Amino acid sequence: MLSINFEKFSGFYSSKIEPLLFDLEKERKKLRLYFLVCDGIFVFAVILFVLFFIIFGFFRNYVNVTDEQVVILWVGVPFGIFMLSLILRVLLEDFIYKKLRQYIRKLKTKIYTKIFKLLDLNYKPSASPEFADYQNAVLKFLKKDSLWAKLVCSTQRVKLLSHIMQFEDCISGIYKDIPFELADVTIMSKDSDNMYYSKSIFEGLMLAVKIDKPFQKRTIVKTNNFSIFDIKKNVINLEDIEFKKKFKVLADDEVESRYLLTTSFMERLRLFHKKQKDKTIIFFDNSCSKSKNMFILTNTGRDNFEISFNKSILNEKYYYNLLKELVDMLEIAVALKLEQNIGL
Repeated sequence: MLSINFEKFSGFYSSKIEPLLFDLEKERKKLRLYFLVCDGIFVFAVILFVLFFIIFGFFRNYVNVTDEQVVILWVGVPFGIFMLSLILRVLLEDFIYKKLRQYIRKLKTKIYTKIFKLLDLNYKPSASPEFADYQNAVLKFLKKDSLWAKLVCSTQRVKLLSHIMQFEDCISGIYKDIPFELADVTIMSKDSDNMYYSKSIFEGLMLAVKIDKPFQKRTIVKTNNFSIFDIKKNVINLEDIEFKKKFKVLADDEVESRYLLTTSFMERLRLFHKKQKDKTIIFFDNSCSKSKNMFILTNTGRDNFEISFNKSILNEKYYYNLLKELVDMLEIAVALKLEQNIGL
């Protein structure tokens, strides 16, 4: 079973991770200073604009100037200074953000690779091409629109709404002889022109695994509060009343779904959600991938592997919690006993 205690990780962090972080922390502080300078330029420009406006307005009563000079001195000069400062800030900010993206990618690749190797797992900044198959399986069940989206379409003349999934920070490996992949996922709802309407409707994790229990039809289990999905399948009326309070089962074949969703499976999933507040949906689907036939989406509402740029990266608890978060997600596989070929 995957496990790691803080004492063991602390020794690993001190010897293998922390030495790599010192130079990266210096780079973070430098980038942070650039952002402060960038913000300072904008604040300074606003102060200058206000001061010039007040000064020219004050002296206008004591100096004989034409209307044209008033426009130039009282409006043109302050506004010109403000616009130049604003342009400088925009150019500088664009340059800094490019540097920041490069820095975060380098930090994750260098540090995350070593940290996840501690559990014999592999880290990549981007997901494998196979996740495109999972994307297609998920997107076709998302609601096409909503009342608010229709309102936006009618007022802003948006042509069509579409959904896209973005994957990053992929963790892969073998757990109890089960190949798995886990990635950070964002689902965006956008208009066809990508101009008027853009909204994140899902931020969380996707875990894809291979189970050996044979099945042919698609079965979907989701928490009742996961409302972004519109699944046109038969609702399976199970006998477990407590399970039905939290989950809805939708399937093409009722007999096969009951074969998959045994009493022990439902009990373990219900107990798992006593501690898990996130919205979850589970797909049993042979058609989406050759190597993975079950995948789980959990909406955490955040970027799960992102490092805060405004805080020091020399914080071993952050990296320990990162590992613990991954193990917690993989504990779903433990709870469902996916290593067994018969009976979930």
